[in-house]
Amino acid sequence: MKRIVVTTFIVGLLATSCTREVIQVKANNDFHEINTENRSFAIVQEVSRPQESKSSLNEMVIKEEIEKQMAIRGYTESDNADVLVSYAIYDKNLSMQDVKKVYANTSLQHETLDVYRKSLNNGTLIITMIDKNSNKVFWMGYASKILKSNKSLANRDLKNITRAIFDNYRVTANNYLAKNN
Repeated sequence: MKRIVVTTFIVGLLATSCTREVIQVKANNDFHEINTENRSFAIVQEVSRPQESKSSLNEMVIKEEIEKQMAIRGYTESDNADVLVSYAIYDKNLSMQDVKKVYANTSLQHETLDVYRKSLNNGTLIITMIDKNSNKVFWMGYASKILKSNKSLANRDLKNITRAIFDNYRVTANNYLAKNN
């Protein structure tokens, strides 16, 4: 009986070590100062996105979740928005340039930017936020390893991935106080 329990435990450990890759979700807000006066947003198409990056994923699910997450943070959708939200889905592996602020000492006066390349594999969803007034990116979040070998993803999973990216965006609209529901 003891051998059966030990054998079952070992088989269980081996089975869990062979599970699929974990989706990596990260964000970078080191680009630009966030304008605290922002109140509205609009979702825009990324113009630099290559045609071959078009995905079989349901992009409407991503748009709806972006709208929901921005509304939760107090932003309203508008044609004349303060914040432009862009997203891109890449089915293939991606080498992305990223930026990180590096501080020479504790004072903020000696900051420099460290630019490096990141390899993102097995499908990537990137969401960027652009300040409309300055036309500069102030936040970027992404999830990599989102696609399995069959290159499809359930709508529920896609919604959860989009939400997980937004969990890293903690800025609310100007003068917004969250309601306790």
